[in-house]
Amino acid sequence: MPKSMQKLDNIQRLDLRQQLVITPLMHQALKILQMTSMELMDYLKDELEENPVIDDEIIEEDRIVTDKKQDEIATEVGDPEQEWERIFESSGWNDTYVRSEREDKDIVFFEQALTKSESLSEHLMWQLRIATDDPVEFKAGEAIISAIDDDGYFRGDYEPLAKSIGVKIEKLIEIHELIKTFEPVGVGASNLRECLLIQLKNIGEVDSWAYRIVENHLSDLEKNRLPRIATALKIRMDALKEAINKISKLEPRPGRQFLSQEITYVIPDVSVQILDGELMVMVNSEWIPNLNINNKYVNMLKSKNISKELKGYLKEKLGRSLWLIKTIHQRNTTIYKVTESIFKMQKDFLVDGVRALKPLTLRQIAEDIEMHPSTVSRVTANKYVQTTKGVFLLKYFFSSSIHTDEGIDASSKSIKAVIKDIIARESVKHPFSDQKIVNILKRHGFNLARRTVTKYREQLQILPSHKRKVYE
Repeated sequence: MPKSMQKLDNIQRLDLRQQLVITPLMHQALKILQMTSMELMDYLKDELEENPVIDDEIIEEDRIVTDKKQDEIATEVGDPEQEWERIFESSGWNDTYVRSEREDKDIVFFEQALTKSESLSEHLMWQLRIATDDPVEFKAGEAIISAIDDDGYFRGDYEPLAKSIGVKIEKLIEIHELIKTFEPVGVGASNLRECLLIQLKNIGEVDSWAYRIVENHLSDLEKNRLPRIATALKIRMDALKEAINKISKLEPRPGRQFLSQEITYVIPDVSVQILDGELMVMVNSEWIPNLNINNKYVNMLKSKNISKELKGYLKEKLGRSLWLIKTIHQRNTTIYKVTESIFKMQKDFLVDGVRALKPLTLRQIAEDIEMHPSTVSRVTANKYVQTTKGVFLLKYFFSSSIHTDEGIDASSKSIKAVIKDIIARESVKHPFSDQKIVNILKRHGFNLARRTVTKYREQLQILPSHKRKVYE
């Protein structure tokens, strides 16, 4: 063996790895950090029911454990706050959360208690049972319904469906035609044209201009080529617009009404405003109970007559209570620091709105408040902030950077706002193409490629210029 290889062979490699052991309390601390105010309120409600040594009511002063006494208790039962420091010093880890057995039981209870609305599939199956009592037809109808998506469109293929259930393709087609007569009108269609034609036929519009437009000129209609349609049908523009108005009242997604629409009520976790030129940040603690440790149980712990079992129980509950109070304090402090740092950098937004947003990354905030980016990510992921311009998710204020001709970085969100404003001011008869918007942005100092403008326009859910054009 060559000497060089021998030397390499003799080198001892020491691989030092720092691994953070995640305790149950640390898991819970991070879970609390990520909670919204409403989630935390529900969590504390359960905690107050289970832990007798902690109070959320105003009690006599001699029954409240002071901060000084809390430190004394921490010395005796152990202070879990140090685990917070370990969490924030960590460099990220897998914090997959596994629900407890109790939480699973709660979920089952609420799922059973809720009134379940009828799905599209259930609604169609109900109609199928009324329409036929033939076993073969029912099997065929069940197969067709299984291939209808949430929008109400048939997305299946006759041949594999027929083979899978052992019926002839002709029977499938026959039952499919039956299902197309079911409610909601238009359900079971294979494409948009067929869906709209079924609806027009249902309202007696088979010989109408609207029917002819959908049947033969739907592509031109989608591209807003009205003059071409008018020429092809030899129809006046006012009659054409009347027909299009009828088409616009049809339902392109007949299954939409069966999709559950959940209303989410948002309570801001923090509020921000400028007062006398100064940035004011306030964590919303209105919904969070003011927790205190009841001194009665502290005195009980010190009693000589207490049993070993009771003493162990009280020590565990007191330690838990101290940890919870300090964890909530740490949560609020972290939310405050992150929010304050964000709006130190996005202060102009509070005055001028989205157009004043600056590029911002998680790492910038993490470095500013000396925390790990993963901590900032957890705080901003589901927390809402009340501002002078409305309620926003904290993560809304992070966006990528775009370089301007003046050498100034601009936020992609602010540029989207400019694009939206440009389109809002265009002539409806002569809307701006994406290339025209590129040229206008260039005059404002933004040097963007046309494909970037197209991408931003699509993200804003704004149609291309040929579809925005309005004809006389």
